[in-house]
Amino acid sequence: MNIIERVKQLAERALERQTADNAPRPESRMDAPATTVAGADTTPPTPDLAEITRANRVLGAAGVHLMELDGVPTVGVWSDLDGPEIREALKIRESGNWPVRYLDGEGIPARHKVRAVDGEPVLLSALRAMQRNPAEPWKVRDRMLNELGWCAKGSAWADWKAPELNRLFQE
Repeated sequence: MNIIERVKQLAERALERQTADNAPRPESRMDAPATTVAGADTTPPTPDLAEITRANRVLGAAGVHLMELDGVPTVGVWSDLDGPEIREALKIRESGNWPVRYLDGEGIPARHKVRAVDGEPVLLSALRAMQRNPAEPWKVRDRMLNELGWCAKGSAWADWKAPELNRLFQE
């Protein structure tokens, strides 16, 4: 079974559970009702092949995992790579309404914690702050890490150690 078939299967199961619970069904971009304002059709446009391809590249480059946790389709994102471009790509792939969990956080099965992308997970304190601010967690992460003088792109330990120790001793 390829990933597309698996994602469709997970989405169908989630819909079945919501229907069984009489919960309101979240609308995807594909089935949103058309509304008119002064006669204009405001149905969101269906993403074209170029948008979908770009979204797939963004998600693949960031090591995003589509997985099932406790029977719920979930998006797994590395905390240091989360950002508006990832969230926009998820919307284009119609996974924007799925819960987002950080792959370097707690409760993620070990098979999803294998990292094949560049970067380094953020500090646990930054990760927890990101989880408390789901609207734009990357802003919280960047602010906290800037305050600590941490470079998101990474630098060699030797390059960082001496200047940082000097800064700490001067304070």
